[in-house]
Amino acid sequence: MNYLVSKIVTFLTEQEVISSESDVQDFYRYGIEISISSFLNIFLVLLLGIIINHIAESIIFLLLFILIRSFTGGYHADTYFRCNLLMCITFILTVLSNCMFSNKLSLSIIIVLICVTELIVSVLGPIENKNKPKEILIKIN
Repeated sequence: MNYLVSKIVTFLTEQEVISSESDVQDFYRYGIEISISSFLNIFLVLLLGIIINHIAESIIFLLLFILIRSFTGGYHADTYFRCNLLMCITFILTVLSNCMFSNKLSLSIIIVLICVTELIVSVLGPIENKNKPKEILIKIN
């Protein structure tokens, strides 16, 4: 990741798209890293959805996951690899849970579970992390 981001920042600097000042370079480096990581997460979940024939579920998962994480914060992995791995594992577990319980639970039980989950998220969120302090999360909300 560092190699790829360095190449992109160097290219943008050589093309005089961005300044060679250190703080400007750091700003763009961070933005490029986050963008690549986010696109990779999205790509991997969509790819898994295609492989396991759950494309609609992968799209719904991504929409809800991104929305919830934007407003509630949460765990941030130490490396991009761990982040990607945890995202894929979370998606697979979500699809497995859906397959296991969708035909066994009534609509009323599912609605109660959603309400309880929403209550827990509302009470506990936003969750602070060193990479995303609560002040930033509160301003977003």
